[in-house]
Amino acid sequence: MHDFQLNNLKRLALSFLALAALFCGAIQAADHPDLTGTWKLDAAKSDFGPFPGPASMTDRIQQQSAEIVINRDRGGEPVVIHIPLDGSERTNELRGNAMKTTAHWDGGTLVIDYSGEQRGRPAKSQERWTVAPDGKSITVIRRLSGPQGATAQTLFMVKQ
Repeated sequence: MHDFQLNNLKRLALSFLALAALFCGAIQAADHPDLTGTWKLDAAKSDFGPFPGPASMTDRIQQQSAEIVINRDRGGEPVVIHIPLDGSERTNELRGNAMKTTAHWDGGTLVIDYSGEQRGRPAKSQERWTVAPDGKSITVIRRLSGPQGATAQTLFMVKQ
């Protein structure tokens, strides 16, 4: 091959690799939906298991690359929850209990794990946040285990 043809082939290969990398990055970003926004609980479509649900709950979410911050108002009880997305652990104060929080993505679903103590006994929960294809709602499947036993809940949140 001539040097001219070889250089053109190299440029073409590099261009192809660059496009492939951009395409893969776009797919990766599409796998992780942006939860940013204000989300309100639809209690009628939610299932709280054996526990009473909150009278109201609104999450104001800001998502960045390394962290999601949830400003939650649960029936007049405000709380801020920091969800690390970089594999690290964060401690959040939830209803008077220090809970260690970690998270990871499972495809397009955000999986959040909490662990700590309630009334001096171990407590754990896992939440799986899935955004609807139209981006207008989030379904949160919550599995809880603690002093009151184990249960599952389904929360249905609507974008405001």
